[in-house]
Amino acid sequence: MLTSVGRAAVRRVQTTRLSASAPSAAQLLCRQSTIKTALPIRSFTPKKAKKEVDPEKAKKLEIRELKKWALRDKLAMLPATTWVLFTSENKGSLTGTGGITQQMTELSEKFRQLTESELQDLSRRAVANRQKNLATYKAWVETHEPARIHLANKTRRRLAFLTGKPVKQISDERLPQRPTGSYSLYLVDNWDKSHAETNQAKFKEIGESWKDVNPTEKALYEQRSADQSVKYKAEMEKLDARAKVIQETGLA
Repeated sequence: MLTSVGRAAVRRVQTTRLSASAPSAAQLLCRQSTIKTALPIRSFTPKKAKKEVDPEKAKKLEIRELKKWALRDKLAMLPATTWVLFTSENKGSLTGTGGITQQMTELSEKFRQLTESELQDLSRRAVANRQKNLATYKAWVETHEPARIHLANKTRRRLAFLTGKPVKQISDERLPQRPTGSYSLYLVDNWDKSHAETNQAKFKEIGESWKDVNPTEKALYEQRSADQSVKYKAEMEKLDARAKVIQETGLA
């Protein structure tokens, strides 16, 4: 039989063996960490950053595209003032060999020497040329449908904004007329009824009478103006829709 001392010695030996054979919690954690570290690392391909568009380049591209739709045809117009008509007819008769300044001086002197009848003849022909130019312009406008003219005017406004240069709008009587305000309608209705001698006096007289118009009559003018606004909006929506089709299909 073992004594108490022997039993204690046996217990110490057993405890030592257990400690040596059983892994500690720290050892387990280390092993798990090693396993995790050994796993392959996934690689990710970074997305390419979007290339920034140069604002100046984008602006130039937009201007180039807008010019395609602006209807910038050069019409052959006749000289429409007495001076332009005179210079166009007399440039070939200049005798001086100097530059443009000397030539214009010579033309100016000849123009001052014209007789009254010669000036009247120039004026008459210049007026006739203006009428022909208007007819030429109108005929050109009418070769395009109203929606195409509307599109051209929109692009011209945009061009003027981007370039900072004035771009003349195309005049087309077929396009919807902007609605008239109630007072403007009253002004038109009463313009010929005024007995004032000057336009300024007429404006003043009609303006004063507008203040005295009773509410019922004024409401009628306001309703006429509102009706015009509704009609204008509907017509413009149709034009915009048609202009969009023209642009999308590439119609000239």
